[in-house]
Amino acid sequence: MALIPCPECETKVSDRAKSCPKCGCPIEPKKTTPEPLKPLPAEKPGSFWRMFFRMFLHPRLTVRSITAHQPGFGTIHLAFYLILWMVLSPKLVVSFSKIFGPGPVGFLLAVLLVAVVMAAFFAGYFAALFLIGKLLGGKGSFRDVFTALLWSCVPGVVGGLLAFIKDMGSWPDIIGPVLIGDQPEFFQSYLFFGQHWLGLIADLMGWWSTVLGVICLSESHRISTLRAFLATAAFFAIVMGLVFVFGFSLILSHFLASNGG
Repeated sequence: MALIPCPECETKVSDRAKSCPKCGCPIEPKKTTPEPLKPLPAEKPGSFWRMFFRMFLHPRLTVRSITAHQPGFGTIHLAFYLILWMVLSPKLVVSFSKIFGPGPVGFLLAVLLVAVVMAAFFAGYFAALFLIGKLLGGKGSFRDVFTALLWSCVPGVVGGLLAFIKDMGSWPDIIGPVLIGDQPEFFQSYLFFGQHWLGLIADLMGWWSTVLGVICLSESHRISTLRAFLATAAFFAIVMGLVFVFGFSLILSHFLASNGG
């Protein structure tokens, strides 16, 4: 309680009084506006592996602490691990080795090409989400959005490791013939009981990475989760449309060529 002067007789009265006890002048209650709640300061990021495992359950807090204190933190490590498991995918490497032909040189060129293609894909993916998010009202910088989206790939890194372990038994049967000049047939060899569960968990990690991508895009671009979801859905819709057009054009050209022949 505080004492304020009466607006008429300037007698000191309580700020809670309805009127002045001396002259009867009504006292207007003091209007107070509550101070807006300030957001909690972002915690400084800890070690790379601490933030790595924290990303699974607290993606927003993790991205907030990284972008607020150390933009770009851990991006080189994540990019390395993400592309590493792609390079170690035997099916990808063998598919790309068909371009250069079998043999050790063709194998090494295929590994390099897989790394370049995967890096270009993720860079294009992040750039597209950044631009679509801008169209939907996003206010984040490209560096923050790129960092956040790369950190959303943490489950994908784990899924890539699990997929590598699952396919490890295929390496001698698939990569071996490539190195000596043959083109192998794909088949899966199981090393231990329950290996197929690794593939299922790896797929779940991939889907969880997509969900985290929506959350991280929302946090770094400062847009709603719905808009981040629409941006992601728009990107995949564009990609699927391009794939459909490209596939349809190939089928049509093959059909015309076969009829013309």
